[in-house]
Amino acid sequence: MTVLAIAPEHNAKGKRDVTGAFLPEAKRFCEMWGGSLARFDNHLPNHKRRRQVYDAIEEHADVQTLALFCHGWRTGVQTGHKIAHARELAENLSWHAPSDVNVVLYCCSTGEGGAGDGDDSFADRLR
Repeated sequence: MTVLAIAPEHNAKGKRDVTGAFLPEAKRFCEMWGGSLARFDNHLPNHKRRRQVYDAIEEHADVQTLALFCHGWRTGVQTGHKIAHARELAENLSWHAPSDVNVVLYCCSTGEGGAGDGDDSFADRLR
């Protein structure tokens, strides 16, 4: 199985979100599943973060599992992907991954729907 984990580069001001959670968990995930780790610069504008994610996917062709380790919200993830970009991410994966690719979101709240049922969340749209 080809695994790609993606995590941010920088801690949020005054926090250890990357060094205390996202990065160690992404590294452990890669160790467990034999994957590669890519990082995105979370100080860049959203469109450049998305480009870094797409470049990482392209560099690791035939990704069978993509795992994002970053902040998340009902409406998107820290990689710069909002609900409006879910199709773009899915299409990018379809060009460089098998049709049964797994996407694992280690990102808070991405599956929380407006009515508490998961509908219309980022995870729902990406699915």
